[in-house]
Amino acid sequence: MNLYEETKKLWTPETEKLAARWAREMLDGLDAVKKARKRFRIPRKSRLRLYLRLSEVGKASKPEASRVVFSLRHRGQEVAKLSVGKTPECEVTSELEKSNAKYFGVNTTVGKFPWRSREATEFRQTFEEAPSGTKACIPEHEYESRILEELEKKEGATKFGGTVKYVRHCGPFDIPIQFPVPVSGNKGVPEEERGNIDILVRRGRGGLRLSVWEVKSPRKFAKALAQAYIYSVCLALMLRSKAGPDWYRLLRISRNKVPRKCEVPPNLTLEAVVVVTRDQEDEVQEALREFKDNHVPLEVKHRGGTTTITLHVAYYDPVSLKISGGLLPLVP
Repeated sequence: MNLYEETKKLWTPETEKLAARWAREMLDGLDAVKKARKRFRIPRKSRLRLYLRLSEVGKASKPEASRVVFSLRHRGQEVAKLSVGKTPECEVTSELEKSNAKYFGVNTTVGKFPWRSREATEFRQTFEEAPSGTKACIPEHEYESRILEELEKKEGATKFGGTVKYVRHCGPFDIPIQFPVPVSGNKGVPEEERGNIDILVRRGRGGLRLSVWEVKSPRKFAKALAQAYIYSVCLALMLRSKAGPDWYRLLRISRNKVPRKCEVPPNLTLEAVVVVTRDQEDEVQEALREFKDNHVPLEVKHRGGTTTITLHVAYYDPVSLKISGGLLPLVP
């Protein structure tokens, strides 16, 4: 079996039900997330970034939910939780206190503090002043974080040094979320467990093209093209499932507006993009040859719809994050 057949084999009725449940939980939790997000402020230039976990959106969707919990991250790694109930609170667990010291060389106090308290202010200031030369826990996450920052910039000549325009991540209300898929491609082969798309992007002035970005740290490739393809196939199947309109609605959320209803077009194009440094060019071409030799299809036909997967590479500079030549097409 080729990569498509192996992935499609894992798309079972149970898998589809799981994906449908995720979509419903995300839609049901959006109102609580939006209200919670308005109750605190993080400066755009802050070195702390806000993330959202699917599990927390699911909890927020329950009628008995009393709070929404966000993840506060520095260089892509969680350093605290931001819990919004009656009042926004910053929480540092003992595990986070240890990892903050180990990876960022900073001392943080274990406890839960109101967001506007002196303790929380000192915590935020600690990371504004943290040394930048320390090694992040997972380097790949640091580059994902930096790329997300570029995607959140206002349009113009600023994104990726002006080398890529009209791109934005699909996180609701400008909050990045690792987009879940029910099949993992983490090892370059499909496995029957949950996976996460590194970054899901909308491209174009209308934001109509969806791009699955698989990001690797400098000098790394590690089956990136296969991963991007597996996740693109999964996304195509999710969009063509009974819950497809729910997923399409989620992916078309603007900064502050949730569309009421979205119909998935009968013909759709998804971009599978590997984001690597230029020194991985030989590995990219080798992966492309494997796709050709194994006759991996680039069309997904499912439930009356056709989804075309196009392959791309984005060669980034590890210092400036400029993307040389933009998103370059790859043709097997």
